[in-house]
Amino acid sequence: LRLSQRMPALKILLGLLFVAALAVISSLILVDIRAGRRERRYARLDQAGYSPRVREIVGYMEQHHTDHTFDITALAGLTGMERDDIREILANELETTFERMLEQMRVRSAKKLLRESDDSLRSVAKAGGFADYDAFVKIFSYHAGVAPDEWREMRREENGTEEETR
Repeated sequence: LRLSQRMPALKILLGLLFVAALAVISSLILVDIRAGRRERRYARLDQAGYSPRVREIVGYMEQHHTDHTFDITALAGLTGMERDDIREILANELETTFERMLEQMRVRSAKKLLRESDDSLRSVAKAGGFADYDAFVKIFSYHAGVAPDEWREMRREENGTEEETR
């Protein structure tokens, strides 16, 4: 085949590669944006303006989120509220679910442990309140956008760069 006969096929191949690269880049950007939205929503909890019931729910969740057996039934027992009421309060005031909020708290604890210790990932998972290692990796990756070991390595590289510039 002559070059002129191969050109259309080459153009199509390059076009497909370009579209695939755009799709990968877009998905990475979306993961980062979604993670940022979740972090911003969770950060709002530190601000005033939420009902006493929300502050009570969040307070208990903060105290008990590292217990892997902690669930909405345990929270209902601690607060004296019905499970459905807790779900409704979180949905209406925080635009989230109990499960999602618990995951965010556990991921935040795991990030702190990953940043401040050299503990194994399995130890971090257990200390962060995750029932098993595989769930930890899956949930952490969803919320952080990268796997726990990658997240730790990125933070170490960032810290190494900061220390070198001092």
